[in-house]
Amino acid sequence: MPTHSPPPAPPQSRDDYDVVIVGAGFCGASAATLLRRAVPGCRVLLIDRNRTTTHKVGEATVEVSARFMTDVLGIGEHLRTCQLPKHGLRFWFTDARGRRLEEMSEIGPAAAPPLSTFQLDRSVLDEHIVSQAVEAGAELVRPATVRSWDEGWPRQAISLSDADGQMRTVTCRWLLDASGRAAFVARRKRLLERTDDHPPNAVWARWEGVHDLDGPAFVGSPDGSGADSGADSGREGSPRLRPLRARRRLATNHFCGRGWWCWMIPLACGRTSVGLVWDSTLFDLPGEGDVQQRYQQFVRRQDGLRELLEGAHPVEGDVMAYRHLPYRSRRFADRGWLLLGDAGMFLDPFYSPGLDQASISTFSAVQVVRDDLMRQASRAGSAAPGNDGDPASEEELDAALTSHDRRFDRSYRRWLEALYLGKYRLMGDAELATTAFLVDTALYYLGVVGPVYRHVDAFANPVFGLDLPQSTWSYRSMRWFSRRLQRLAEVRRRQGTYGRRNLGWRPRVVTFRLGPPALLPLAQGIAYWMRMEGSALLHSVVGRRRPATAPAATDVSSPPDESRRVA
Repeated sequence: MPTHSPPPAPPQSRDDYDVVIVGAGFCGASAATLLRRAVPGCRVLLIDRNRTTTHKVGEATVEVSARFMTDVLGIGEHLRTCQLPKHGLRFWFTDARGRRLEEMSEIGPAAAPPLSTFQLDRSVLDEHIVSQAVEAGAELVRPATVRSWDEGWPRQAISLSDADGQMRTVTCRWLLDASGRAAFVARRKRLLERTDDHPPNAVWARWEGVHDLDGPAFVGSPDGSGADSGADSGREGSPRLRPLRARRRLATNHFCGRGWWCWMIPLACGRTSVGLVWDSTLFDLPGEGDVQQRYQQFVRRQDGLRELLEGAHPVEGDVMAYRHLPYRSRRFADRGWLLLGDAGMFLDPFYSPGLDQASISTFSAVQVVRDDLMRQASRAGSAAPGNDGDPASEEELDAALTSHDRRFDRSYRRWLEALYLGKYRLMGDAELATTAFLVDTALYYLGVVGPVYRHVDAFANPVFGLDLPQSTWSYRSMRWFSRRLQRLAEVRRRQGTYGRRNLGWRPRVVTFRLGPPALLPLAQGIAYWMRMEGSALLHSVVGRRRPATAPAATDVSSPPDESRRVA
């Protein structure tokens, strides 16, 4: 983002700011840094209720957010030295009958991806970005609680109290809400609404003592031994899993069943984030006790996870849960305020889109505020930046806010329908889930990753946000394909073939790359889809000719003989 040198503005009082940002996490600190770089004379105040940054979910980057952090924020050195590289996405499937890792179907790349992505210890990352914002000239107040907001234009007032209860009132032209799920602005303006047609829940914790998927117990050791005292080693003297150039441990590992999936993400501190997400219309979390107890019982019994978590334990007091994940604000911007990241919307953690949304919404909001402050600063010789001014300038601002609001509103609904509605119906079948993964990711590379790697200004446009024919066509195509896979899932369940390749299937996944090479995994996914369509048709024809009761569809949603309760 280019730096401008505006004319000097008239002096401001100590409690008068150009921008106040509520929330000093990833979005808030990033916005403060970018604003100070783009408009060095602007006064930015960061407010956060915590004394230091805290642990939070959102520990895996994908290609877009990695590009934002390395090439827009400029924190590539921190990512390379203080965080872990990410070796893509890896998926594991089973028939839930006490299988071992080497028996399960495994889907994932054989080599590390060419574009850098990272596994993040968010408390460390966010604290680094906060320090960067302060170095850039932003003022930080924490811990502090916002007590009231007197909305107005062109100035508004915010009252806050510090840890000692001391009150302070500040004024500003712009309020940026980076408060996450607290949704400071949307809740006060009654704009927040739950997305009821997509009902995933989540519970997660950071664990200590998780076994290494690249350790000798699973892939053998240089001396040929396959034994390890920490886990069930299987056939001693031989590797249980085939060697890969990619490191399994550094991937975001997904353990999947119909209606649910678990993530496993390594952190640089040595701990491992383990989460469970489930669609409450398809799956009830089994077990006894509260949701945290049932979460531990569930992950300790799941094939694959059972071996990796043997002897491990969650960090005391670090288990967190959300009952209903997706939500959105009905507005994302207006005169005087804009919403960043989770303060405006959240979809689903599958495919790790949260930091992409955070990066894009922050970049776009900073552009709106930057341009407005520059227009004000250019008039500083005749009027103070905070005063009402040129009607043409106000019209330009209103047009920018309207465009921002419409793009993010359009993006939310289209992204939800194209990628997530009904997705959990596929997760218990290795072929269906792999097909969706290949097609979704290839289109992500072609339509989202490619543009932001060609030019960073593409960060201003959320996925499917532009009202263009090609964007509409892509959205409708993805939505149709997703619905077709869901239809196949129901057909396969009726025919008794759902999950038929959940054991021992290890297809070679084509590496995802920018440009035309992204068409290769797309073609691979379409080939799998056509094969499943043909198989379903053949099974249907044979079934009509040979009357017989089809076997019950494989249930891979939970271990056998488990009682179930709604979380």
